[in-house]
Amino acid sequence: MLVIVSKEFVGYLLAAIGPIALGKIYDVCHSCTMPLVLLQGGDTVVFKDLYRFTREAENGYKKYMEWLDRGINMVFLDNPTVSSDYIRQMMTTAEQQDIVTKTAMESIIKLLIIVELDWGEKQRLYISQSIKDGIAASNKKSGRKPGQLDKMSDALREDILKYLSDRSIKQVDLMRKYNISRNTLKKYVYKIQNHNIKG
Repeated sequence: MLVIVSKEFVGYLLAAIGPIALGKIYDVCHSCTMPLVLLQGGDTVVFKDLYRFTREAENGYKKYMEWLDRGINMVFLDNPTVSSDYIRQMMTTAEQQDIVTKTAMESIIKLLIIVELDWGEKQRLYISQSIKDGIAASNKKSGRKPGQLDKMSDALREDILKYLSDRSIKQVDLMRKYNISRNTLKKYVYKIQNHNIKG
C-alpha cells in the first residue's frame, strides 16, 4: 500500500505537535534551553515583544546576534523594527554602501537593537520595583494570619472529631462536603489532634 503525504500535511502536523512536544521537553528538562537548542536556520520564532526574548540588554544583544548568524528568524509583534527580516534588510543595504556609510549604518543597527533591549530591561525593572513598592506600601498582608484556618468551621471541626473516632467516615466524604483538598483536611486533622486550633 502506497501512502502519499503532502508537504502541507507534514507542516500542519508539525504545527500541531510542535508546541506539545516542546512543552513535554520543558517538563522533562525544566528549562527552555533544550527546545531552543533544537532551533535551526530558517526556523521562525514569534514573540509578542522584545522583552519576551530576553531580560538583559547585554546578554540579549549577544543572543540576538547569535540567532541572526544562525539564520533563525525572529518576529517581534510589538517591535517590528527589530524583527530579524528588517534588520537583515538594513544590513544588506549597509553592505552595498561605501566604507563610511557602511560603518555608520552598522553602528545605527547595533544601536537600534541595544536601545530597544536596554529600554525593555529598564521597563521590566521599573515594573518589578513598582510592584514591590506597592506591596510594601499596602497595609494589607498577603495570605491568612499565622495559625488561622479560614475554612475551618464549627461544623467541619465537629465532623473531623467524629472522623477521628469513627473510621467508617471517609476522608473523601469530608473533602467533598466542605470542598477542601486532601492536604487541607490532613492539616486540619493534625491541628485538631494536637489541640492547636484557632478558628
